[in-house]
Amino acid sequence: MSQSRQLAAIMFTDIVGYTTLMGEDEQAAFELLKKNRRVQRPIIERYNGRWIKEIGDGVLASFSTVSDAVYCAKEIQETCLKENDLKLRIGIHLGEVVFEGNDVFGDGVNIASRLEPLAPIGGILVSESVNRNLGNKKGIETKYVRDETLKNVKDPIKIYAVKVEGAETPEPTTTRVVDTDESKSISFKKMGLPSLAIIVALVLAFFFYFRQGEDETQPTQPVVIDKSIAVIPFVDMSPEGDHEYFSDGISEELLNALVRIPGLKVVGRTSSWTYKGVTNKDLKAIGKELGVETVLEGSVRKSGNNVRITAQLVSAKDGFNLWSNTYDREFTDIFAIQDEITAAIVDAMSVHLIDEAVSLKPTVTANIDAYTIYLQARQKLASRSIENLIEARRLFEEAIRLDPDYDPAYSGLGRAISLFPFYSREFSGREVVGPAKDAATKAIDLNSQNSEAFSVLGYVATFHEWDWKTGEEAFKKSVELSHDDAEIFNFIGDYYRVVQHPTLAIEMESRALELDPLNPVNHSDLSRAYALIGDWENALRYVKSAQDLGFNFEGNAELLLRSYINLGRLEEAENTVAGLYDNNIKHFTNLYYKTIIAIAKEEYDIALSYIELMINTVEKPIYFSSAIGRFYLDLGMLDEAAYWLEKAYDNRELRHVFPIRSSSFRLPEDLPNHPALQSALDKPELNALIEIRRKNLGFTNKSP
Repeated sequence: MSQSRQLAAIMFTDIVGYTTLMGEDEQAAFELLKKNRRVQRPIIERYNGRWIKEIGDGVLASFSTVSDAVYCAKEIQETCLKENDLKLRIGIHLGEVVFEGNDVFGDGVNIASRLEPLAPIGGILVSESVNRNLGNKKGIETKYVRDETLKNVKDPIKIYAVKVEGAETPEPTTTRVVDTDESKSISFKKMGLPSLAIIVALVLAFFFYFRQGEDETQPTQPVVIDKSIAVIPFVDMSPEGDHEYFSDGISEELLNALVRIPGLKVVGRTSSWTYKGVTNKDLKAIGKELGVETVLEGSVRKSGNNVRITAQLVSAKDGFNLWSNTYDREFTDIFAIQDEITAAIVDAMSVHLIDEAVSLKPTVTANIDAYTIYLQARQKLASRSIENLIEARRLFEEAIRLDPDYDPAYSGLGRAISLFPFYSREFSGREVVGPAKDAATKAIDLNSQNSEAFSVLGYVATFHEWDWKTGEEAFKKSVELSHDDAEIFNFIGDYYRVVQHPTLAIEMESRALELDPLNPVNHSDLSRAYALIGDWENALRYVKSAQDLGFNFEGNAELLLRSYINLGRLEEAENTVAGLYDNNIKHFTNLYYKTIIAIAKEEYDIALSYIELMINTVEKPIYFSSAIGRFYLDLGMLDEAAYWLEKAYDNRELRHVFPIRSSSFRLPEDLPNHPALQSALDKPELNALIEIRRKNLGFTNKSP
């Protein structure tokens, strides 16, 4: 993708009070977001601006001239001041930026984003570079406010306020420092350091030693995140190519150690492992794709009883090698070698960490065979298909047989088993509860800090037992113990979708995506989180990116259809269905999608014919009853809907509690007052869920 470096005026806008509104009334928040687009986009275009993108409730735009940017900002604010519910803050800076495709990066973006939150409600703040270029522009008055030292900006910035009729203009104040970071640091002792601290030290040395006094990249930039690293799987260079388990093990334990460093963002395993075996892409390109500052890679070569390990840290910004070293050792104890290398790096770099309580030591088995099999099981678990999950279970059980005290193998086993019903109709939630809970509980007995085990307990309680309180407690414990584990955030995000807390659902799924950007599951689940608030543009964006990454889970196709339908793009929805299972009209999934389209087109007789065919289909999915019940709800056939929703409850179907469809109901009040239908929903577990949803949605009584 081509880049161009230009001088541009960058404008950041942000809606005042949007986060609070989202927590109180997500539908109103979404409507406000749409209104914000309707107001700003035409004004930006009228002043020759370029609408770059939305960042949450903010808008990023660029202009070729300062005057266009400020005139545009003034008109936007004057328009918003006439509205009762839309209030903005705006920041503008002129600087050199890099345009790449449909995005823009650089200090110019950083400074504009830092100015915006300092502006008063309805106000505009600009930097000195902007003010200098305004001259005697007609209709623009500015006033010096103060000097600011902004986060990640080396020198103080002179700030000026643009006068907007009806908005407060801040008075001049003394210089102050904004958003500075203060931290205490202590040094690790050499004794007792964990495996692979060599690279841990290398990374920390770069972040906490070499980079002192340098500007840092703005955390909100999508391409590069401040203090971030990706660990690319080390390459097995052995003559026989038979020590991949060792090279994978080094990479795995490095990642496990690095995530324990406070303030360091480490890309998740799924994304990093995407580049395993990739030889036609340089580390600079990989770093950009993963959104990190640095990339760590290495190799392992074993010959006879000797092993050579090479590691290097590369800057993703310019491709320069920041650090490298080679270690030659006897291959007598691979885990001792890992510990030795780790200690050597920490000692050599005199690394200082932020938190004395941080331990870099991951849980490692002394049994090489158990560890090798465990790594293989993790690879299968990440692939998610039912065949891979079953194989993961077998491998985890084999690792446990070889080392009965290896807690990560137990938590991995629990995770694999808990996911069976979501990927196959052959397994019910009831039958996996016992073995999944037993495995997770054993992991906690062996290691009370095992965050994955608590996440498994949360997942089982929520999705298989419908015990919402226990599920929440376990999920929160898993987040508390995790060290920026993308999977942990992903699963608690699923919980918040079920209990209808859109703000936290989007926050958690977004965090998972940030930590593991090439894991398609994170894209898919963030799409579902946006669907909760009816943000179908973002829902469509992320479900398509999940498919682009190869995640063809059939639930994605449904979300793709519903996004197109709710955006009024019915033809694209029909074209999507035309390519799915078209050779078999009696295939349940094909009928399911065709029913969605028929109802959207108000072809109700055709929809009914499809429903009858689905009922008579031999091969039925695990969500069969809830699907039929919700279709009958769409058609207003309430007796039939009640019958099938009763069956969905009896079967504990997972999708019965997932509010992801346009016909999904949040509360019983959303449905007609029909005795059979209300009776189908008047169940102990569902009543408990409804009360949690009322609280999360801000309803204090039974009338929304």
